[in-house]
Parts: sequence; structure tokens; C-alpha cells
Amino acid sequence: HKSSVKSKAFDLRTQQASHLLLQKSTVGISLDGLIAKLRCGIFVSIYLRIRETIYERLKALALNKFTNRFKKVKFAFRHKTIWRHNMHSLRPLNLLTFLMTLAIIYAGCTPAGSGKKSVQSPPPVENFGDYWYQGTAELTRYELRQARYGEIHSGDAVLIFVTEDFLQDKQVKYEHGSREQAVSVLKLNATRKFYTGIYPYSIMTSVFTPVSAMNHSLKVSFSAQEWCGQAFMQLNFQGDDNYRGVLHSYFQDEADQAFAVNNTLLEDELWTRIRLNPEALPTGEIDLFPGAHYIRMRHQPLQPQKAVASLSSSEDPALSEKPLQVYRIEYRSIERVLEIKFEAEFPFAIVAWEETYPSGFGDSRVLKTSAVRTHTLNAPYWSLNSVADSLYRKQLGL
Repeated sequence: HKSSVKSKAFDLRTQQASHLLLQKSTVGISLDGLIAKLRCGIFVSIYLRIRETIYERLKALALNKFTNRFKKVKFAFRHKTIWRHNMHSLRPLNLLTFLMTLAIIYAGCTPAGSGKKSVQSPPPVENFGDYWYQGTAELTRYELRQARYGEIHSGDAVLIFVTEDFLQDKQVKYEHGSREQAVSVLKLNATRKFYTGIYPYSIMTSVFTPVSAMNHSLKVSFSAQEWCGQAFMQLNFQGDDNYRGVLHSYFQDEADQAFAVNNTLLEDELWTRIRLNPEALPTGEIDLFPGAHYIRMRHQPLQPQKAVASLSSSEDPALSEKPLQVYRIEYRSIERVLEIKFEAEFPFAIVAWEETYPSGFGDSRVLKTSAVRTHTLNAPYWSLNSVADSLYRKQLGL
């Protein structure tokens, strides 16, 4: 497991380094032409830096663990020799280094324009893997005040962030078989539970966003259950720059639908993008699909809307002792404003949010849904499923 974690961290640093070098080298120059000429050299340079890091870590591990057995540890970065003296137990690194060399040079020397079409965006921050690849999920409970039917209802919201391997072709979690289509994603499961009078609402949105420099999330799914019935909606990214969507609803005017929409930014993926790299959030005039929960609770069709986005600094000791940032989305064509407040320092924890929009049907009025962080916990929740593990719910304030 630790080897897998370290491998993901090195892969992430490779993406960051290559993106930075390409970004700094392409000012005023044709990107396609530059990549065709310089990609090999760039990736080889990145490889050398990664190899250096691997050897230094192995050296430290060898010195700590095998001090009595190996008295001399010497790494010789030469044409045919990686190390000398009593390091035969580490010889498999020769093969690892050779395979890494072939893989990186092959990827770096692929002609520009080959492979899947993708617009590059800034990768996650440098220490991303130190927090997100530790075998746990981040669980945060919020005190929810949800607008519904023209009133405010108390409840709980929980945001579950975790990284996992995800198959791009089948668009499901990778569990076994070939890893050719697997990519690392930051997954968000966002839940809301509240009561309207006698009956309960249970809402969940799942977002799957690659941690690499991609310009789209791969999948978003939404479901809502309440005593009147259920609703389900899902968007799957297609290689031709659009999303394939399905909708299944209890309500007559919605029923069962299949549709396609253009690859426009999704409000639901803003939450994962904040955690990946808030500096890459779009600002100014943007086109945006409103959140799935808003669309379904308002019974509106999924259509891109004009909006204005801004990112500003803030402080609020009641929310956090750390400096904050506020990402604000104000829609132009619909009466809706979303503000997400998060810590300005990595890992950019979300501390609160507010949504303002009309609530109720017929003579509706504008109300504000709000959520404020109360508890947070990092844990492998998928293995905490026994009766004895229910104590963790208390730690989350549930």
C-alpha cells in the first residue's frame, strides 16, 4: 500500500513538473511545434529528477533498516551501474529504472496532437499526495439550514473527499484487471439530510474529477429520496467533448430521459476543483451548469447559464483561525448565488457555504441555504462498518 501511495505521489510530481516546464516555455510560441521538438528533452530531465529522489529515499531506508547488514551504501549514477557494494537485494531497481525510462521517453516523444483531445489546466499543488494518498478519506460534517417549500429546515450535510483509481472507459471505480484506462481521481460524495414536516429528504451528489491536468470531470451522479418518490440524474463525459446524460424521475413531466449536453463547466465540480488547486478556478464571465441538487429540486432542465465568478480573500475567526478565500458564483439568467468559503492554505478545507435562490412553488420567496463546518475526521470509512465503529459517528457530530 505504501509503495502504491509513493508511486502516485511521484506520478503527480511528474505531471506538475512537465506542466510547469511546458507552461513557462510556450509563451508566445506555438505549443504544437515546441512539444514536437523539445518534449523528449523535457521528460528526460523530469525523469532524472525523479530518479534522484527515488535513490535518495531508498538510501535513507537502507541506512535505517539495514545498518548492521550493510555498512556501506553508495549510489553511483553511471552509465551501467546504479549502486555498488552489498546492495544486491535492491537490484530490481535496475529493471524499474529501465522501465521508467522507456515509459517516460515514450510518453514525452509522442508526436503532438496524438491521443485524446484535452485542454491542459494547472495541476494540483506540490504536496497534494502527502495529504490525499495516505489511505484515508476526509469526512466533514456541517450544520445545514436548507431552504425548501418557502421555509428553512435544519439538518446535516457531510462532504466526503477521497482519492481513488477510476476507469475512464467504463467510468466506474477500478477494482481489478488492466490498469490501462485507470486514472487517479478526487471523488466527492456530498450528502444532505433534513426533514420537511413529517417526512425526510436524503440527497447525494457524487463527483469524479481527475487529479491530473484535465479540463473536465469524468462523471457526476445525483440522487434524491423522499416520501413522494425518487429522482436520479447522471452525466458521463464522452471523448467528443460532451456529456451523455440520463434522468429518471417519479414526476410525470420528467419521467425517463436520455440527453447530451456540451462540455461546459459544472457547478458540482467546483467543490473538487477547490480542493485540487483553487488558483485554477475560473473568474469573470463564465458559462456554468447549475448544481444537480438545485436543478432537480427546482424541476428545471439542465442548461448552461451565464454567471460571474470571483475569488476573494476573507477572515472569519468563527469559521477558522486560518486565512480564508471565498469563491462566489452569481448567475445572470437565474436568480441564484453560491458562495463557498475555504481555507487559503493547503489542503483548502471547505468551512462553509451559502446558496441564495427562490424557494417554494407558486408564490415563492428568496431564501438562503447555509452550511457551517462543525466536525472533521480523516479515516478509512469503508472499513469502519461494524457496530463498534458507530462511535465514529459521534466524532463527526452525527
